[in-house]
Amino acid sequence: LAFVGCEYLAMTLSLHDIVLNSVALAFVIEIDELVAEVLLPRKLRATVENVKPIASGKPRTIGGCHIPDLVRHLAMVGLVIFAVVYWLLPFYSNVQAASMALCAGHKGFSQMGGTAALSTVVLLDTQLFVPTCTPDYFDFTYLPKNYFNNTARGGERRLKGTRTGIKSRAPQMLAASSFRDRRVKATLQYAFSVCSSGQTTDLYGACTTIPSHFRDILQNVTGQEAGGNSSLPQCKRFDPKIGAATCNSANSTDSCTWNWEGYRCENDPPGDLQKTACPK
Repeated sequence: LAFVGCEYLAMTLSLHDIVLNSVALAFVIEIDELVAEVLLPRKLRATVENVKPIASGKPRTIGGCHIPDLVRHLAMVGLVIFAVVYWLLPFYSNVQAASMALCAGHKGFSQMGGTAALSTVVLLDTQLFVPTCTPDYFDFTYLPKNYFNNTARGGERRLKGTRTGIKSRAPQMLAASSFRDRRVKATLQYAFSVCSSGQTTDLYGACTTIPSHFRDILQNVTGQEAGGNSSLPQCKRFDPKIGAATCNSANSTDSCTWNWEGYRCENDPPGDLQKTACPK
């Protein structure tokens, strides 16, 4: 009972639950006395209470301490130390790793792609969030910022393309598990690439040391050390400087980054401009 009870308490998350679980364990320990109090007749209970202790010889002592009591205290201390080392510390490491995975790192992005329709994993940065891309915004803000001083013409200023996605070196027909592994690897690599090696951002955006348990898990999943990772490349888009040569270039990586502004104004990468300039 002590072995199971220590494991039960060590796996408890909150202080409120620890109190409740401790009360539950106390109830289990005292259940025999409660049953006897309820079921035994009053006369028999009075007889048991009046029974005097039976002498069993002179107790052995060490420095004034009874040996049986000393053994029980040492066993209790050893059990507590064992529970802390064997259950509590690993459980704390797992909870800390889960907290870092959910709340730490770069969170201002969403994910798309990594499917049969769009094999390249695309990470959409939401810092440049725009609810809609109006024609005026497209002409006077988006085009000058992303395509230098190029402007669109008349009715063609809001180009419309098919959302066929990025050309990728990956085969079009891949197993679902392969797509899933690529999405996980790209997402974790991008989320934990902000700080220096061995660090990531905490809830307040400051770089902090990554716990060793979480660092090992992240390295096993991504194949790279947490923090200090090179950021994912930008998804390729139409380059006015090289003109038609852009049509021959394809995204050569399994994952890339694209911002929300580009998604609103040009849909999926490489964008409507390149899809219109480079028809199949």
